[in-house]
Amino acid sequence: MKFVALLLVLAFSAPAFSAPPTTPATAPSNTVSAMRKIELVGDPVKQFSAYVKHIASDLGMQILGEPTADGGMNLLSFTQDGNYITLAVNVQHNQIENSDENRAKPAAAEFLDGIIARVQQEMQQDFDDRRGRQLNMRADEAARIRQQQDEASRKLDEYRSTLRKETGRLDVTPANLREALSKLQDENQQLELDLRGKEARASAIAIAISELTKEAAAKTNSDDVLTELQQVVEAREKQLDLMKKNVAAGLNTPVELQQVAAQTAEARAKVAERKRDALAAAGGETLTALNRELRMLSIDRAEQEARFKLVSDQLARIARVADTIDKYEQALEVYPKLVDRAQEADTGMREIEARVSQSIRPELKVTYSRNWTEAEMSKADANARSTTQK
Repeated sequence: MKFVALLLVLAFSAPAFSAPPTTPATAPSNTVSAMRKIELVGDPVKQFSAYVKHIASDLGMQILGEPTADGGMNLLSFTQDGNYITLAVNVQHNQIENSDENRAKPAAAEFLDGIIARVQQEMQQDFDDRRGRQLNMRADEAARIRQQQDEASRKLDEYRSTLRKETGRLDVTPANLREALSKLQDENQQLELDLRGKEARASAIAIAISELTKEAAAKTNSDDVLTELQQVVEAREKQLDLMKKNVAAGLNTPVELQQVAAQTAEARAKVAERKRDALAAAGGETLTALNRELRMLSIDRAEQEARFKLVSDQLARIARVADTIDKYEQALEVYPKLVDRAQEADTGMREIEARVSQSIRPELKVTYSRNWTEAEMSKADANARSTTQK
């Protein structure tokens, strides 16, 4: 405390000097005491004293040749009030109390100026590193999110392309495909039901036609009139064969042959007419209607089978990509969130850049500088003792 008080007396009684160059001269300045008042300009610096402590320890041996474990810290006085700092050093007592080889060099001015220069250098380096880390961290985060967004966009395009290729549809939004799938399932079931119903009806009609045909054949075979008419046809055919031979032999004329042929045709017509009547009496009209319906059912079945195959194929194409539809839907839900995060990251990056551009590198501004030689300190000490005695 005596040392600090003495320096303060000297400080207020002596004119202020500008700070000397921070690089110490080859030979010591022959100053045994020095004081620097500093203003910290720029962004606030946390733990300023920590800078002073470790730098003073480094420079103590380098500049003062101080052999103690704490280097120059045991010779240094340090006070701080906000952004205003006072540094003072006195090596005079060290020189008095130690032998020549252990005495601190008379380089108090170089010691303080070296501390100030190194503190400013390290503060500014830490400041630049901190700004760089902030910018790099934000830039890396923005790049990572942007990469995720790009990857999500690529997957969306891939899902969309796959669904269009597999389904043959242009609108492949999950909602549209699920609606189409539901409709196709309903239509497929209905077509299958109709098709099975028509198949069953066609089978039943075929059986009915077979039974009616057998019944009609049985009835016509038991028709006596038809039997007689068939015998007439057989007799006319024999007569016609004989007439042809006779005409060839010249026994009958062609006119007579034509007459017999006409009679034979008439007999055949009567047989056909009788068969038609007998068949009608045995349910022939019903048989005709059934045959007509069976032909129409066959046409309808062919048409429905084609529709059923088409619907089944479309249903299968969509069903095959059900997992892809789910993944596409999930990707569509995630993508807007990634876009928002990317925008937030860009905004955060711009904010950091703005803050960094507005930040000010810390700087130590020396507002007062004073150095004392050994003679000046001795004189001041004598004056102080004289004042005390009075």
